[in-house]
Amino acid sequence: MNKLLRLAAIVVLAGVGPEPSAAAISWPALHFSTGVSFNHTLAVGDLNGDGRRDVAVANSQASAVIVLLGNGNGTLAPFQSYPTFSEPQDVQMVDLTADGIPDLATPDYVAGGVTVLRGLGDGTFASRVAYPAGPGLISLTAADLNGDARIDLIASKESGSTIAVLPALPGGGFGTTIEVATGAIPHQIGAADFNHDGKPDVVVASNGAAAASLHLGNGTHTPGAATPFAAGPAPIGLTIADLNGDGDADLLISNVNAATVSVLLGNGDGTFAPPVAYPTDPRPRGMDAGDLDGDGIPEVVIATGYPDGDSVLTVYRGVGDGTLDARDQFELPYRAADCVIADMNGDGRRDVVATGPQAGVVTVLRNPAGTVGVSPPGASPRPLDLEIHPNPVRGSATLRFRSHPGVAATLEIFDLTGRRVARLGSFHGGEQQIAWGGVRLDGTPAQSGIYLVRLSAGRATLTRRMVLLAR
Repeated sequence: MNKLLRLAAIVVLAGVGPEPSAAAISWPALHFSTGVSFNHTLAVGDLNGDGRRDVAVANSQASAVIVLLGNGNGTLAPFQSYPTFSEPQDVQMVDLTADGIPDLATPDYVAGGVTVLRGLGDGTFASRVAYPAGPGLISLTAADLNGDARIDLIASKESGSTIAVLPALPGGGFGTTIEVATGAIPHQIGAADFNHDGKPDVVVASNGAAAASLHLGNGTHTPGAATPFAAGPAPIGLTIADLNGDGDADLLISNVNAATVSVLLGNGDGTFAPPVAYPTDPRPRGMDAGDLDGDGIPEVVIATGYPDGDSVLTVYRGVGDGTLDARDQFELPYRAADCVIADMNGDGRRDVVATGPQAGVVTVLRNPAGTVGVSPPGASPRPLDLEIHPNPVRGSATLRFRSHPGVAATLEIFDLTGRRVARLGSFHGGEQQIAWGGVRLDGTPAQSGIYLVRLSAGRATLTRRMVLLAR
């Protein structure tokens, strides 16, 4: 029998509402208005450089991206709406202009293009710019496909069953779309280095092919031909995570009609083990993986219900060997379409952010003490954490790191002689993400070789090795 994690529903229409009673609930739920209701997917990150997590939502009814800036305590400021073109289905939060400020990008289903909203650094955005890619765009990911330190955009295209690459241009913006055939009726798309060759690969949940379609990167803007891997009936959602700690990227695929999520463990060579299916609640769609209980093993949270299922999030605990166990549920007052795991209040515990097409809200489920989401009483503080993607890196690397709340953290890069190559800044405690494009302190390109990335917070330090390949 599933354990139901009851939540208090506090609707916040324009800012912050009263605090819920801790004795009455397990995971406090705060709801924040997004205006009109048809929300598709979420992105979470720091849009204004204040160290707090902000939320962006693709809303097809408004043909806009809805932005809610974080207050740092788990609450969100009143929303701002930024027009896109027709019916955006997805949203990516990524620095597309190499100015250190996140931008927003959406694939537009009807207008036939990708909309880019350039971030201004204060949480606001310049007017929309559209890049044509043809109709039927469903999902979007970003990666430096050709190693030129510029971020390219890759969309899944339901019309014609292709992926559409928008190559980044040296002077800014994006060039003519390059299309590659993929599995039938592609939906969610992602990018990672699945075979450890330093080149990003592209993977798509191919709904009509019952497969995850993998396109190996080759250092150009034209990914390789699709290789299908069985993923279960009607795959729609896709998440990339390392579920067994072996350093190889694994796949989570939600099967919308079968009410299952399939786990495909990566072999590290661009292939996957056969899928293992786990039951979810009806109509699973978007999902995320992240460590909710502080044991270093990712949990999996799956948004379910749209359009005709139960109003819950399905939760699996990670075992550490790539299997999932102990299904729980978060009950919601609406049918969910997407969710993201992130520390929204800077307390070192990861929370869950959710939304749905019929909700008109973004929900923050705050991770409290004494439940699935927290280390046991008396456990040591959560350690520093630092991930480098991809590694080896050719061009630009994404550094994801976590430090203790309330303690300033510094991120630096050194060569093997101990000389500091780059100082990427000081940050508030909590989870952060920053890109490094291989540029030294003096503005010159760093040479290929082995570097040490060091995260320091108070007296604690954590160092990871990074291999920089020649461009």
